[in-house]
Amino acid sequence: MGQGLQVLGKYRFNIFHDFPAQKNFNIDHIAVGPQGVFAIETKGRAKFKKTENDNWKLEFDGEKLLFPGWVETKPVDQAFRQAKWLQKWIENSTGDKHYVTPVLAIPGWFINQTKSSELRVSNGKNFDFLSKGNAILTEKQIGTISFQIEKMCRNVEPKAYKKKETTNSNK
Repeated sequence: MGQGLQVLGKYRFNIFHDFPAQKNFNIDHIAVGPQGVFAIETKGRAKFKKTENDNWKLEFDGEKLLFPGWVETKPVDQAFRQAKWLQKWIENSTGDKHYVTPVLAIPGWFINQTKSSELRVSNGKNFDFLSKGNAILTEKQIGTISFQIEKMCRNVEPKAYKKKETTNSNK
């Protein structure tokens, strides 16, 4: 997924991975560019070994993911929840309010969206669709938001190799 998102760089997007949102969750990917801020949740789902009767297709009805043989709503809820959390975090970090669009990536599936939704669902093959539409963020806004996200993504303290001190008993 990370490599697939890199294509957005040519559209002036900054891409971040594994954003540590809180102690109990992270956001898989964040894309910040002229068309806005996108919180991207990735879910892998196995397909049947034998391909028949379109069992490689899933339908998104705006609320539920309708796989061949089962239905899921938790990934949809999670994507919305994380986007909303990120939106509040950006407002607290920058002082500016920006809408965060939820995106759900389900690699390897053919996705048929039958009803409109704020949630964008993708099979992860082509994220160019995030760059379509009017620009709503300025370069300065992109920079400010990206700076704050970058600080959080790089919050691991470096640990330098510390050589044990030796005492010289001959002194």
